[in-house]
Amino acid sequence: MFATQRVDEVKATLEEVKKITEEDKMYRVEIVVNGQVVGLADRNMARAVAMAIKLKKIVDQVEEQLSRYKEEIKMLVKEEGVMARPVRLRIKGVGEVVVSAKEPSVKILDAKGLYEVLKEKFFETIAFRPKKVLLSMACDADSEEGKEVRKFLAVETKEDDIVRVTAKKQ
Repeated sequence: MFATQRVDEVKATLEEVKKITEEDKMYRVEIVVNGQVVGLADRNMARAVAMAIKLKKIVDQVEEQLSRYKEEIKMLVKEEGVMARPVRLRIKGVGEVVVSAKEPSVKILDAKGLYEVLKEKFFETIAFRPKKVLLSMACDADSEEGKEVRKFLAVETKEDDIVRVTAKKQ
């Protein structure tokens, strides 16, 4: 029942988009520079600005609804006991939802000490932020190098999943 209600909300939102494109209201759009009104936009500019603002509001509403569905999917996947990540939930020919684990984040606490351990590998494993190579090294519990590297890092793992939705283009 609740999911059907949300689908109806999305349909209503899409209908609103259609109505907006059909409207022919004239909006008074001020041109503001440095806080001062310097003129008014012509009819075409006013229409484009009004449409952009209305569509942005609708996109924000749809993104909020999408976010709620993503959270619901994460919860339902956990309730179903599906532990493997990534897991794909696919409707053939329509699209899919992928639930995957968030990657841990790594923060370098002591770059000089890390350089002493890694030597020439140091520049391969970091840029302005740590690369995946350093991340996998730090997360390898069985590696001696990983044990040495972890002394100079703060590794944070996240329990939450990431949900990515893709749809086939018509």
